[in-house]
Amino acid sequence: MYKLKMLFFLGTIFFTLVLFSYFSFFYSSKELTVSYRHFHHKKLVVFSDKVKTKSNFLGHELTKLSLNNLNSMLRHAWNNYHKYGWGSDELKPQSATGHNWMKLGLTIIDSLDTLYIMNFSKEYELGKEWVIENLHFNKSRMVDSFVLITRILGGLLSIYHLTDDIIYLQKIKELSPRLKPCFIRRNTKLPCQNVNLKTGKASTDYMSSIISDAVRSEDDLVHDLIDHHSMSADPDSPVQIGRNSVGYYEGLLKLWLQSGQKNKGLEVIFPRTISGIESHLLRTYNDTDGYLLYFNSTLSKPKPYMEEESCKLPGLLALASIVKLGEPKLKMAHILAGTCIRMHDKTELKLCPLSVQFAGRRGKTTTMSLKDKKSTLASSTLESLMYLARTDVLNQYKYYDVAVHICKHLFQSTWLNHGFASRLDVNRVKSKYHDVMDSHLFSQTFKYAYMILSNRSINFNDFVFTSAGHILPVRR
Repeated sequence: MYKLKMLFFLGTIFFTLVLFSYFSFFYSSKELTVSYRHFHHKKLVVFSDKVKTKSNFLGHELTKLSLNNLNSMLRHAWNNYHKYGWGSDELKPQSATGHNWMKLGLTIIDSLDTLYIMNFSKEYELGKEWVIENLHFNKSRMVDSFVLITRILGGLLSIYHLTDDIIYLQKIKELSPRLKPCFIRRNTKLPCQNVNLKTGKASTDYMSSIISDAVRSEDDLVHDLIDHHSMSADPDSPVQIGRNSVGYYEGLLKLWLQSGQKNKGLEVIFPRTISGIESHLLRTYNDTDGYLLYFNSTLSKPKPYMEEESCKLPGLLALASIVKLGEPKLKMAHILAGTCIRMHDKTELKLCPLSVQFAGRRGKTTTMSLKDKKSTLASSTLESLMYLARTDVLNQYKYYDVAVHICKHLFQSTWLNHGFASRLDVNRVKSKYHDVMDSHLFSQTFKYAYMILSNRSINFNDFVFTSAGHILPVRR
């Protein structure tokens, strides 16, 4: 029995983007963009302005991070990428060189919608010009199909719907047929992991997609390991909320939204999975500053720890409340968000580690210690704050200040002369850097920060943020 690591986050927006790619083929560009035109950044009819103030949170005096500061951070990242890594997938800021693993200008594609929304006109035009002249898919090279769909195809779909620019639709139509070999599998329902864009040859490795009924455990929770032929779960594999599974739950909610809230199966399954998480995985412990919620990693052998990507769940709970899916779980969301904020505050650099673990008996004081001390340039907590700030008017200022706090330390602690880079130990001020400026910084972190700090809030009944941070319209 082959055991496949269930990278469920691959399935989060995977089928969302596949649906949109097929949608692009069967409908005209006019039909595709009708429901999206109101999102144009010059009209912004779905946004509202609100006055924000400074406050004190978790003992920190927070200095307001203005939009000018955020713009300066983006400009610093973009200008150095343009100078030292233009056209490459990512910049190595310490080495001041480009880094390629796909040769598709990943950073440019991931940045286009963010640059457009934030009104970086000059930078956006440079990116668009590169796409016109240099983005071609007729390359004999094995490429990660998940990245192709969620970040390349997803980025192109997002900027196409934002601009109505036919050049992006042409690129979408050029790329989409090259992904078809990944879905033509004789012995499994799982798509392939890699595909040669020129020859159409698909690898024999598999990645996860939407999970069949056989894979789900009680209460529709999912295991990390499956047999890729039978699609049955390995009962000894963990059931957890983390990078290998949170994308599955994200996919349930966002695919339902993307369907125009018409998929009755997902409408039932998502609330049921949240109830299952609450019953089987969620744990409460007293902390010195109040009680925390966090997740066990399995149903049978508890391993009390949380990952950075576990912090997506508070945002999903808030989003479900906004779109009125299932019983509201806002209290659970707010307390989980507090745990995620504590994960940042626990470290010397005030950056969220990739994972933490908990110790202590139930009802007693619990200690949180760092497990995987590396950081990331993406922020699941910041993403959740974008949703949470919409659900609680009384705590809106608090979440704004927390977002400022996270942004301030993220940019301070990852700043380099030629860009930004994550840290290898968040608990050491002088820890080393990971010499890659991930494109997630543009597609997710800058976008989420802008959505919070600019006082603009998107209508989440009409638009969906993919797991890669791109924005797609709900299909009506």
